Parts: sequence; structure tokens; C-alpha cells
Amino acid sequence: LDRIETSTKGKHTKKDIWSDVFLKNVFGGRWLYQKIPRDCEIYETKKEGCGHWQSSRLESFLKVELMIRGKERIEDSLAELMQGELMDGDNKIHCEVCVQKKATVRRTCFGDLPSTLMLHLKRFDLDFQTFETVKLNNRMAFPAKINMLKYTKEGIEAEERRRTAEQEAAAEEGDELPSGRDNR
Repeated sequence: LDRIETSTKGKHTKKDIWSDVFLKNVFGGRWLYQKIPRDCEIYETKKEGCGHWQSSRLESFLKVELMIRGKERIEDSLAELMQGELMDGDNKIHCEVCVQKKATVRRTCFGDLPSTLMLHLKRFDLDFQTFETVKLNNRMAFPAKINMLKYTKEGIEAEERRRTAEQEAAAEEGDELPSGRDNR
């Protein structure tokens, strides 16, 4: 990638193909950083009016760095990367519109996927007992094809809608969801 970048920057040709073509159309993707409040009437009725929703932002990336410690499959690393973090208690996030602190899930997902996705496996880690860098040589299963929809905003929201509909259907029938299911 470094060689492609160097040779297409336009040093000799004065034409920056790297920025005009490769970043925009081939390797460039964008992360979407979101804040999703819990128990917020404004967010539930009209997302555009919520200060948390308005604070979502996109950030460009070239490669996706995946933690592999304790993981056996690429999908496991991607799922961990997309997992949201609940900010509650003292960590509640202030909403500019509601002028209140609310329990909020902060999450990262793919806003725009690149045509060519590069996954960087973080094979070097810090051993906290010796404070030395160690190389992780564990096996990592890597499928020939991978459906990236479930790691995008659209895929995550579709899964949330499916889960909500499933919970509502179970509530109507008077059943409880089986234990072990994630009810976020």
C-alpha cells in the first residue's frame, strides 16, 4: 500500500491519483461514531431533533485494525470492534438539546465501506506481567467471503428492529426470551 501511495501521489506527473482515485474509490472507507441515548423521547420519536443523534460523525480510514487476542475468527474481532459501550451512572453523556445527562450507548460501525477492505491483524500485544511486546501466533479463521452488512449502520439497525419485533411478539404471547440472548 505504501508503494501504491508513493507512486500515485503525483510527484513526477503532477497528478495526484492517490487522493482522486484510490482514496475515494478503492481503499477509503468511513467510520460512523454514534451516540444512542436510552429512554429519550426525542430520539424515539424524531431522531433528527436529538442532540446525541446530531453528534454522530464520520471519519475516514484506510484499513481496519483488528484485535486478535482470544479470537478464533475474523468475524469475532469485527463483532468486538462494533460492540457498543453503555455510558451510564457517572459516565452519562450530556445532550445539548435536552440539556440533560442520559444513559447512552457509544458505538462505532461502518458508515461507508470501501471497495477493497484491508484488515490489519494486530499480532503484537503487550504482556502486562513483563511489559514486553509479544507476538501472537494463534490461528485466525478467515473466510473466503464475508457479509459486511451486519457491521454497518444499516445492518445494526435492521438487527435491532428484528430483535425489538421478536421481543414484542414474545411479550404478546406472554413468553419470555430464552436466557443468554442479548436484549440491548
